[in-house]
Amino acid sequence: MWASAHTGEKTRDVIARWRQAFAVLGIPSAVKTNSGPAYASQKIPEYAGYLRSVFVRTCDLKGRIRPTGKPDTVTKMKDSNFRLLEFSLQIRDEESGYNKNLFCIPKHYEEDLERVFIPHGLILDRTERLARDILQDMGSHHIVALCVLKGGYKFFADLLDHIKALNQNGDKSVPVTVDFVRIKSYCNDSPAEKISFVGEELSTLNGKNVLVVEDIIETGRTMKALVSKIKDKKPRMVKVVSLLIKRTCQSPGYRPDYVGFEIPDKFVVGYALDYNEYFRDLNHICILKEKAKEKYRM
Repeated sequence: MWASAHTGEKTRDVIARWRQAFAVLGIPSAVKTNSGPAYASQKIPEYAGYLRSVFVRTCDLKGRIRPTGKPDTVTKMKDSNFRLLEFSLQIRDEESGYNKNLFCIPKHYEEDLERVFIPHGLILDRTERLARDILQDMGSHHIVALCVLKGGYKFFADLLDHIKALNQNGDKSVPVTVDFVRIKSYCNDSPAEKISFVGEELSTLNGKNVLVVEDIIETGRTMKALVSKIKDKKPRMVKVVSLLIKRTCQSPGYRPDYVGFEIPDKFVVGYALDYNEYFRDLNHICILKEKAKEKYRM
């Protein structure tokens, strides 16, 4: 079935075969397009390995997203135009993660963690794929990679390493420069009343592609405020990549352009995500015990 998209088989036959595959996996009514069947036949095989763990979202021409927490059918819109908006690795609500004794955990944190939620190796693999997708979309012009401190620094560093490798080994390359902004919006495990931006002068963004790199997005209000500030600098393009996005009833539906993992509403730490500045020195993303919140509360 994978080869069928590359052996000259008619597009309608390719899509028909993939509809059968979706049906086997319990995803109803694969993909139907009136304006872009070739795009569909190209993208479906490309992401075939993720079919069990991803969900497809749709958007209209104005970019409005119809949020869902499960595999979604691509439905007909007024203008009959469809496109696949995003594939992201979705971690189900009932997922509890992995036994922490199977991993190397710093001894000073062993009693504070319930489970390993996303292992470090999986984070790196997903980051490599995000780097490829980002360069494919933004790699035609100078990119300014903007790291949101402090929680985004490890994801930022690993993402740029993968982008650098693609720049060095690909047929095309693009200059990548870096900048930093610090956002303070949390105290303990609750959003702070004030959101402050530190170091957001960002005077060199005019006419450039800007990639905002964040660790986790919950409601999206902070990110929307930052993107608004960036757009005042007249960049050529602004894209947001977040390692994590949390499913929460407080979210108004904001979604970044690139997502590593969609996770349930659990408080996670590690891989530079902190709780009152602790746990940044933990490689894996882990679930924090409730009693640990009291232990490290400010």
